[in-house]
Amino acid sequence: MQSRTNILIVEDDIVAASLLKKTLIDLGHDVVGVEVEGKKAIAKALEKKPELMMVDFQLEGNLNGADVTRSVLEKHNTSVIYVTSKSDRQTLKLIAETNPHGYILKPFNRKEIGMVIDTVLKKFREETQLSTQNQELGLAVEMTTDELKKSLKELEKEVELRKKAEDQLTQALQREKEFNNIKSRLAKSISHEFKMPLTSILSSIEILKLRFEETKDESINKHLGRVAEGTLHLKKILSNILFLEKSGIEGAENSPSTIEVKSFTQEIIDDVKSEIKKCPDIILNYYDTPDSISVYAEILKQVVGNLASNAAKYSSGKEPVVINLIGKQDQLCFEFIDDGIGIPEDDQPHLFEYFFRAKNVKEIEGSGIGLAVTKNFAGLLGAEISFESKENIGTKFILTLPLAKN
Repeated sequence: MQSRTNILIVEDDIVAASLLKKTLIDLGHDVVGVEVEGKKAIAKALEKKPELMMVDFQLEGNLNGADVTRSVLEKHNTSVIYVTSKSDRQTLKLIAETNPHGYILKPFNRKEIGMVIDTVLKKFREETQLSTQNQELGLAVEMTTDELKKSLKELEKEVELRKKAEDQLTQALQREKEFNNIKSRLAKSISHEFKMPLTSILSSIEILKLRFEETKDESINKHLGRVAEGTLHLKKILSNILFLEKSGIEGAENSPSTIEVKSFTQEIIDDVKSEIKKCPDIILNYYDTPDSISVYAEILKQVVGNLASNAAKYSSGKEPVVINLIGKQDQLCFEFIDDGIGIPEDDQPHLFEYFFRAKNVKEIEGSGIGLAVTKNFAGLLGAEISFESKENIGTKFILTLPLAKN
């Protein structure tokens, strides 16, 4: 079980900091602050005195993460974990000089963060306890020789345990780094080996459709349609997996871009209509919607596209799917409303779990990863996804996207 602690986040990427903060809170920790600039981070650390700091090497201002760590440790004893995408030799040397307790390479995941924090806190608390024991040992001037020998043996055991813990942490971080490299190479291989054949299959199907169109054989056209639909579905699954493997922001763009909201949304809906066989009507409504926003457009396209596709796929077809865009002072809300099968109440707590499908989906095509991936993408944007649903009545998904302040 993870122990609760106070954590200060020092990160210059607001989106990454928001995702890290949410992850830490979900793990049961208290986040005492988020700072993007070195001097402010030092002041916050000396004010709040956190037990753990999670520090990016690259920060705003003249100070980097190593500078911040050195300044804080001169006045306050705290544990430090670096969370950074920089792994060049010079950066690692500067980080190592500050004697950190842990190191996490971006992109990170919840399981990795939980494991490293637990290991680091255990190590840090053992060191603190050892330091306290050393101070008490120095003050105990009347300690007998036997007591002194006993304490020295305990001290040796503590040192041995600490060294063992450090070795285990180093090995775990090395294995995690190797695993991430293997995963990245595997994803690239999948992209090359699968995407091209799938595209070729789709092209061949279109040629066959044209050839058999003259025969007016409905059976052949029906089967070709099913093959095309299945192939498109496989391409979409592959696209989601590859996009997630890149961790969204780092793999897609280096900075947000400005999009025209209405044309951007309409383009996504046009894509959904072309992908879904017998797609229901889709109505777009705009309420106080800003003309343009600054956002990681590729990630938002994945989120909106997946939610719109789900609404169309699970709709009954009797009523149109309604998508409302509602602008507020500091956020933009997307509502996706369908009159479909709904989500059974017992299944709703598990809806965003990987490979979970509600028991009433029957023959409706799906893999059980779409919503889980979509929620991860939304987290990268600092957005929230919620829903309301009643079985056999319909579902409303709500995407709440925070807007950058001008």
